[in-house]
Amino acid sequence: MLSFTGDVERKDMDGSFSFLNNNEYHFELEGRVQGRIARLNAQMARIYFVSGLEEVSAPSEIQVKDMTLKEFAPMIPPNNNVILMWTSDYEIYYKGHVLVKLKMQRQYLCQAFVSAVGGSEAVHKSPFPLPLEHPHSLFSLPL
Repeated sequence: MLSFTGDVERKDMDGSFSFLNNNEYHFELEGRVQGRIARLNAQMARIYFVSGLEEVSAPSEIQVKDMTLKEFAPMIPPNNNVILMWTSDYEIYYKGHVLVKLKMQRQYLCQAFVSAVGGSEAVHKSPFPLPLEHPHSLFSLPL
């Protein structure tokens, strides 16, 4: 079961994680342990684990693989958090099986400016209008 919390009440997850909002995404493990993915800033997030209301160390059976770099992500002490960068895809393994896939979907607004012979300028926009404040990034979480 995946769900999220943030500025809105907790409910079933909508299938994506964004670095651009403060929602916190949850996934259940065995027992009372729950994994969470939380935004740190527009470029980084972290995976951490809780039991009840207390943050706990990552279970020893958890591994997070950076699929872009083809290596396991380091576990950061003291609780073995994992830092996620918006530039990579990840897979979260539990007991050797894929639990969650985090697939990066980078999208940009593309504009081409063409000067016509008469001096006028035409603007051609892509069919995917997204703001250019920073690269838009979403992790999709298919299971």
